[in-house]
Amino acid sequence: TDALDFCNALIIDARGVAPPQLPLDVYNGYRAATHNPGTRLSEEVFEKMNDLKPGILARIRPLCEVRRAEMPGTVLSDVLPQMEQVLCFIFKGALSTIRVVPEVNGSRPLHMQRATNALRAGKKLVVRSPPGHVAGISTFFRFHDADVDQQMQPKLIVSSHCNPPAEIWILRRLACNGIPGWKDMPDDDKGHLERMFCVQFADALNHSNLKER
Repeated sequence: TDALDFCNALIIDARGVAPPQLPLDVYNGYRAATHNPGTRLSEEVFEKMNDLKPGILARIRPLCEVRRAEMPGTVLSDVLPQMEQVLCFIFKGALSTIRVVPEVNGSRPLHMQRATNALRAGKKLVVRSPPGHVAGISTFFRFHDADVDQQMQPKLIVSSHCNPPAEIWILRRLACNGIPGWKDMPDDDKGHLERMFCVQFADALNHSNLKER
């Protein structure tokens, strides 16, 4: 399993009470969202988990496409528009970030295997993001004119873990279908969120290092 997902579950399942440094309402809220059918993480607990300014999620909600019941296996990157640069706030269920990678021919390690003139692709789980986390951070922040190979663009897939179906708020960089985007957000709110994104990105990177050991 993904190390970030595993460590979060370990805190919940291996302990009968909340760790001393974790507020009880955050522990109980996260446990309920990941174990109790039909229960979601509240905006208040999400904000406390990420040291966000109270009320900021209520302010950004009008900028998000709210998806309340996404079923496991749904490839959001394929079924929804403008998913190249998105931030997905997870309140219930989990999102898996999957990267499609070409398989290497073991007998010729410098060459990729080909079948019918196409690379035989495998899938690599980059990270599984549970409630209280934001998926898509690694691909959201880039220069707007950056040239990105679409075959290397990760896919966001609804996971079967953490009490599905998933509730996800999708914040796009640009407006879509009448819903404003990141560029329309006040700079003060952007600053509070960017701090959270940096912490979560570093946390996911640390857990990726654990996963590779």
